Amino acid sequence: MKFIRKEFITTTIFDKELTERDEILIVLKNLLNERIDFSLTMRKCMAFQQDYFDMSFERVRVKKINEDDTVDLLAFKKGAKTSMKNVSINHLVSIEAITKKHRILDIVSDLDRFDLLDL
Repeated sequence: MKFIRKEFITTTIFDKELTERDEILIVLKNLLNERIDFSLTMRKCMAFQQDYFDMSFERVRVKKINEDDTVDLLAFKKGAKTSMKNVSINHLVSIEAITKKHRILDIVSDLDRFDLLDL
């Protein structure tokens, strides 16, 4: 019999303020390539009010990264799909991605080197 145990481990692996354009694009490319859903907070400027407002989305996926430092996004909420095109990376305030870690248990409870590695 094969027994696989899956658990969600919520641990903060990386928490850093990204300011460089290249770093932000690397994160967005990794999210696009791995097809990871994430939560997003955006800040948008209202031109007629001269004020900012924040928008939060619980489940977002990168659709395309454009050459002019903009990104196309898909947001899902309660069965509705919202497509956002040409969102500037300067409007992105925070991205929170949760990934999964899977381990296969053996009968022996001793730790081996694979249990210590974060694969």
